[in-house]
Amino acid sequence: MSKISDNKKELLQREVLGILYQNYPKMYFTNELSELMIRDDEFILDLLKDLKKRNLVKCLENGRSGKVKRKWGMSKEIHQKYKKMGY
Repeated sequence: MSKISDNKKELLQREVLGILYQNYPKMYFTNELSELMIRDDEFILDLLKDLKKRNLVKCLENGRSGKVKRKWGMSKEIHQKYKKMGY
C-alpha cells in the first residue's frame, strides 16, 4: 500500500472536520464516515484518533460483546470556535 503524505492526511482530516461541523450535533460511527469519504475504516479511525489527541473531536465508545463501537462528533466548544472563524 502506498504511503499518504502528511499534507494529504491533513486535508482529509479537514474534510472529516467539515462533515462533523456541517452536521453538528450528529455523531457518526467510524464506518459511516469512511463510507462518506470512500476510505478504509482503519485509515479513517487513525485520522479520527489523531484529531481526538488534538482535542478537535470527541468520541463516545461502547464496548459490548468484545467489539468497540465508536461514535465521533464535535464538542460544543470546537463547533463554536469554527463558527466564529466563519466556516
